[in-house]
Amino acid sequence: MFAAHVVFLVLATVIALTPLQLARERGKLFAPLWLAWIVIWGGLASMTVFGLFTFPPPILRLAAHFGGQVVVGIILFLAFASIRAAVRSIPLYWLVRWQQARVIGGFFLIGAAMGEVPWLFALIAGLGDISVGIAARFTARAMENGNARRLAARHMVMGMTDFTIAVGTAIITQANLGWPYLMIPLFLVPMAILGHLAVLDRVLSHRGTA
Repeated sequence: MFAAHVVFLVLATVIALTPLQLARERGKLFAPLWLAWIVIWGGLASMTVFGLFTFPPPILRLAAHFGGQVVVGIILFLAFASIRAAVRSIPLYWLVRWQQARVIGGFFLIGAAMGEVPWLFALIAGLGDISVGIAARFTARAMENGNARRLAARHMVMGMTDFTIAVGTAIITQANLGWPYLMIPLFLVPMAILGHLAVLDRVLSHRGTA
């Protein structure tokens, strides 16, 4: 059990820090801003998981992280031209390929096997994340042969649909996730959603200039 938790934390950290490989081409502020983003939201999520940042009801805590990170990301994107330019300079295939990290949702299945996660939620959310992650890898490869924006848009719809189903399942099953699984919806999912929105921006901007 402890080993699985350690592996999860290592993978989550790698996923969060992966965008730093783009830092050199995205301006001097990209790396420190991304690191600050990780520290702030990762810190708040960790505090919530360990009960250091808590307020009732639980749904508001989820909204504070899940929705808060997405809303703040959108505001920063719309308010600062430098941030928009940095995000729009990221290769479209990279934005899609990054979503292959969604396979970390498979840890829900491991948690279910250890009795830490409800089975129904684990099956739907876990298998959904694995499917989206695998599809991201093949979609990114297929984008090299053309129709990149169309393929990226299809994968974005698939990814967002998976999130919608997972959230609905969590509500229906009243899944009470603990450490470390709660880090997925509180920390990793909002980043993945922002990645999907970055793809949507690219698709819509291309359509508007076509």
